[in-house]
This record gives sequence, structure tokens and C-alpha cells, in this order.
Amino acid sequence: MQVTEEFLQRFEKDRQTAEADFVYRLLASDPDYVRSGTYFFWDPLAAASLAVEGIVTFEPKKVRVVVEEGESSGRTQEAETGHTVSAGVSADRQKFESAFLDTLNGRVHVP
Repeated sequence: MQVTEEFLQRFEKDRQTAEADFVYRLLASDPDYVRSGTYFFWDPLAAASLAVEGIVTFEPKKVRVVVEEGESSGRTQEAETGHTVSAGVSADRQKFESAFLDTLNGRVHVP
């Protein structure tokens, strides 16, 4: 899930706790990085996918971890002979962003 300028604008207006203010300032500290399109919420999205039903859509996929040395070493990729896992294949941006802001602002998130 990409961090967008639109989200930061929304976040700027919704900082009710010291924690929310800190995270906002951290995310907003490098606007060029945000504009580059390479700033992502991978870890918060992974955590949210476990805590809030419906943020991520899962499907069974066969995957393997690349163990050969090189640029792709350590990456997970689909493989016909891999192990079947429940893999996230899409995410609901609105639901994630709302849960993210609700959590940081100490609000009970209601899906």
C-alpha cells in the first residue's frame, strides 16, 4: 500500500494523539520520497491484515523463498513446486487508512 500525498493531507488534519503526530511528522518528513511513489506501508498493512478483517483479500498460493545468492536472494515468489500459503493479493485502501488513523488516534476501529 503506497503512502500518498492525499493520505498525508488527510493525516495532517487527523492527529489527536502524540503518537499520531509523531508518525505523521515522520511520514511527512521526506515529501520527495512520498512523491517518488516508492514509499509503502508494507509492515503496517501486514499488521492490519491480522487485526482487522477485510482489509486484505487472501488467496492460496504456492510460493518458495529464493535461497540462491544474488539480487533476489530472500524474496518470496510463486512457484509450482512451492508450499501453499494464504497470500494477500489485494488491499482495501480506504479501510486500511481508516484503521491506521483510528489506531494511532486511540479510537476504537469499527470496520
